[in-house]
Amino acid sequence: MTESINAFDGENEIVYSADFIIYQNKLILKNVIEEYSFEFLFENELDKTGQINWIGDDLTKLVKVKLINFNNSLGTGSTQPLPMLKTHDGKQILISVYAKTLNGDSEFRKVSVTFYKK
Repeated sequence: MTESINAFDGENEIVYSADFIIYQNKLILKNVIEEYSFEFLFENELDKTGQINWIGDDLTKLVKVKLINFNNSLGTGSTQPLPMLKTHDGKQILISVYAKTLNGDSEFRKVSVTFYKK
């Protein structure tokens, strides 16, 4: 049986959601939404709290997402979906990211990424 499942968080359609285990502080997702690829870079900076920054390039369709201090054993994540892109038909793409480690020094990181369309 092949059925399509549509999932929603309230009125936001969940268009992609997955969990990953990474060890090299970089997660690359290719051709996820509207042919855009995403490169998630995890960095630790002692003088900052958890932050998410990104820069995108429409020509290469690559979005680089810098996640600062997402290395907590209890987890660090966005507190709400963040607007990131607009589709060619004017809809908004939002992202939510959550990551946790075994401890602050471990290279192990479990990352959950969800994209929404609004």
